[in-house]
Amino acid sequence: CSTKPKTDLLIDLHTTTTNMGTTLIVAAGDPLTTKAAAYVMWKCRHNASNKISILMHTHKNQEQRPHLSSIAPHCFSIEAGPVPQGVLRHDIVENTQEALDATLEFFERYNSHPEQIDQELRDAFPSGLLPCYVSAPSQRQ
Repeated sequence: CSTKPKTDLLIDLHTTTTNMGTTLIVAAGDPLTTKAAAYVMWKCRHNASNKISILMHTHKNQEQRPHLSSIAPHCFSIEAGPVPQGVLRHDIVENTQEALDATLEFFERYNSHPEQIDQELRDAFPSGLLPCYVSAPSQRQ
């Protein structure tokens, strides 16, 4: 198995039975995906039915992530719920699509004009602080 990843970014889409709305999950310490999450939160701010939350997971490094996202240096998960098992909810699909479209827009724009995106994010979040949750560290014995 090669230690060099064959991809730079992985976007993982999930539904959950948990009532967590649309939640973006990024790795703590990854400025690129943190900027992407801020951009998505900002782009979706006018849709009252799609309140975006951000969760930073605290795995120390990529190798310790127990998720699909561990196969790429940059991971970005969009988790949406609540969705009961075996059910397709159109509102959740639409909210996920809106978040995914904003995510793809961020990376397309960031690849060509990073300084413009950085300025937009400074304007959107003038304090430099991004409202987010942080996962609690696991206790292994």
